[in-house]
Amino acid sequence: MAFTKQGSQLLQGRSFHILWTIWTLAVALIIDRFLHSWITFAFMVLDHFGHILPICRAWSPSNFALATWCSISVAAFWAYVVLGSEHYRLATLRVILQGVQACSIKASYLRNDGLLNNTSYLWLLHRDGTIVSALILLGVTRSVGPLSFSLGIVQWILLPVLCIWLALWIRDQNIAWISSGSQFLLWPVVLFSRVLAESLHWSSFVMAVLYYWLPRHLDQWLSRLGRANRGNRASTQYRYWPLRPGEIRLLQVEPRRWLIGGTIHASLLHVQPSPTLEYDAVSYRWGDPALTEEILVDGRTMAVTKSALQVLLNCRTSWDRKTIWIDAICINQRDLDEKASQIRMMRDIYRNATRVVLYPILDWYARAAVPTLMQVLANGMITTGHPRKLRKLAIGQKESRRWHAVVDLFLSEYFTRVWVVQEVAVGQNVQLYYGGYYFDWPSFVTTVMQMVNPQCRDLLSVSSSAGKQRFQDSSTFEDIATMFALWQYNRMSEKRPLPLETALLCTTKFRASNSSDQIFALLGISDCADVEVLRPDYGRAPEEIFTGVSRFLLMTRGTSALQLLSAAGIGHNRDRCTIPSWAIDRDERRQTLILTDTWVSENSFKAAGETNAVVYAGKQNGTMVIRGILLNDEISCFSPAGILDFGGLQPGDEVHSTTFWYYKKMFCRAAIEMVHNHRLHMWNDDNMIDDDLWRALIANRIDRKLVTDTRWRVIAHAWAYCMDYIDVDNREFALRFHNLISRYGLKFEDVDYTSVLTYVNCFVEACHGRQFAITKTGSLCLTPPLAKVGDRIFVPFGAQVPCLVRKAEGNDGWELIGESYVQGLMMGEVMGRDGGIEDLPLI
Repeated sequence: MAFTKQGSQLLQGRSFHILWTIWTLAVALIIDRFLHSWITFAFMVLDHFGHILPICRAWSPSNFALATWCSISVAAFWAYVVLGSEHYRLATLRVILQGVQACSIKASYLRNDGLLNNTSYLWLLHRDGTIVSALILLGVTRSVGPLSFSLGIVQWILLPVLCIWLALWIRDQNIAWISSGSQFLLWPVVLFSRVLAESLHWSSFVMAVLYYWLPRHLDQWLSRLGRANRGNRASTQYRYWPLRPGEIRLLQVEPRRWLIGGTIHASLLHVQPSPTLEYDAVSYRWGDPALTEEILVDGRTMAVTKSALQVLLNCRTSWDRKTIWIDAICINQRDLDEKASQIRMMRDIYRNATRVVLYPILDWYARAAVPTLMQVLANGMITTGHPRKLRKLAIGQKESRRWHAVVDLFLSEYFTRVWVVQEVAVGQNVQLYYGGYYFDWPSFVTTVMQMVNPQCRDLLSVSSSAGKQRFQDSSTFEDIATMFALWQYNRMSEKRPLPLETALLCTTKFRASNSSDQIFALLGISDCADVEVLRPDYGRAPEEIFTGVSRFLLMTRGTSALQLLSAAGIGHNRDRCTIPSWAIDRDERRQTLILTDTWVSENSFKAAGETNAVVYAGKQNGTMVIRGILLNDEISCFSPAGILDFGGLQPGDEVHSTTFWYYKKMFCRAAIEMVHNHRLHMWNDDNMIDDDLWRALIANRIDRKLVTDTRWRVIAHAWAYCMDYIDVDNREFALRFHNLISRYGLKFEDVDYTSVLTYVNCFVEACHGRQFAITKTGSLCLTPPLAKVGDRIFVPFGAQVPCLVRKAEGNDGWELIGESYVQGLMMGEVMGRDGGIEDLPLI
């Protein structure tokens, strides 16, 4: 108590604020010099606790902790304020100064022994806090410019002044339910601040004006002014100079010439790639390819895309030149030979970069998500493995615009672009830029993986309409996990490039604007970068490229390349009918997650046992012969529910919250009735699901691990039971659920609702985009969407999973339909089944 009183007296003098400011600057220089890589982590952790402590009733430690947090925040991020981009500095100052103001307000209002009697003292202390804020702003006026400085003063001082005015007015009114004797409660002040910040969207409005609307219109105005001046001087278009063998270009962006914006001025340098070069390699989504914007390169105009201009505006600083590598400018996009040559060098370009910066979203509202995103990231690092805490943090903000912006980041289409795979995988220091801040890549991925947890996944189903949810499949999370796995692989196995067939298999759902890039974008991280027959050539048709890569891998790689059959077949919608059924079509829009494991483990399927692949070219042109076992079994019937595609919903579509359950229920019930009609011996007196069916509906895997725990049978029964009680009262549902599992002698904590959600998510991953079917011998199957009755089961030697094949019309060959899950044939049982070994010619 004595220490707290002394601290309150110390806060009364302006000398403390002056000494404190000098101290923070000194600490900032030390941190920037020796602990640069820990700055982001320290801020996120302290910011996380800074949002928790103010709600505690122990005001004494809370005051001290918040003051410490504000001090360290200023110190740790001063270097970034000086060295960061324009938008990043503004956002950083906003967070820091709001923390300083919060500390001043709290010190003004609270003392353990009551409110100070001298009301003018409150204004004095608040004035001192304002002076400290102004000194910090003046220290970076050179960076932000006078206009941004003025707007910052309005924003950061107006809200605290209003809070103080309201607090003093309430105190003068002597309202009993707010004040008790001389004790003053802080919650009215906090409540009023939140009303302004959230209900009236004050913070988002200021962000929109300060960080988006004003800079955008000023830049456009100055750009038009610059174009007019250049027109008077008859400025010419920039022409690329040819590159020498082994050279690359780097873009050197000049500091802004106007205090508040202006045209981008830059120069292109020809250099040899080297680990000693210092530059940032940027990764972003091209978006609209139209060249609607202009920059100045070596004094001449260059037309660029809107997204490229946004990246440059965020990269440019007001202090020093910024050297970057950006493909849209550093590669002559009109020279296909140069483009092909530079693609083969991109692995070295990104690997040698000082930093690889990811730009998933460049919209203004991303800045509204920064405070929430920092809390989420901090929670992910502090409480890894405790999704309930993450859910508790997010549930109160789920309907806010800030949370929507966080979800937009997690589900951004940027992470589905195939070029991003290489750019992330080979980077030594990867950071994600969002809302004006740089976030550490591993920390971001850790948090994303927590969001996949069944207890948190529904937090991503946000919507602008009450009672509705945004439809999202798990493909984006799979893509982020894939990029992170490849990033780790390259860090651990830098001298052992990734096999191309592995890279192709784990990126089946990635997309590219140019179909040929589906192959060329992966060559840099694969062991085929120097293979002559796979040299990037944009003059070849995509069909020729896809077929050539498939033939090369199947003929030279054996068993490892045979797994590509899981990504081939005519069982999915194909836009290119000229591609053989055994070849991959990287343009097809398949919804399914492949059953074959990219990284073979003890949980991988082994349909062909320990056999090795036998593949050779057929006599007929375009035919590939594959040895395996063709079973005397074929598809007999399909479920009347058809394909589990949720009514054709696309990611981002908004539907009623019970719609998802409806489609899951219809698919599951149709499978149950179908099995009941065909195999009556499978059911007991309670009409429960038998062992084969509940395993087939999840492809016998929970979280990609083979199921060995029999309790999942009870969980499957519980889910079938739950489907009839989606809309009942939660208390009634819990009672019925408890009574159900009690029949099996289990406790509620052993089989909780989270386990049911886990089973349902695995069911969706296994069945989404597939049909449920039964063969003539009674085997339960999950088949491709375009499979037909009569399709035969074929198990290629060396394959992890069986395939469906179909006799070609008017031809002696067979067509590959695609991989399928067949209950009872996934772990090598086929080797003892009736069926002959055949060399099957696939066309």
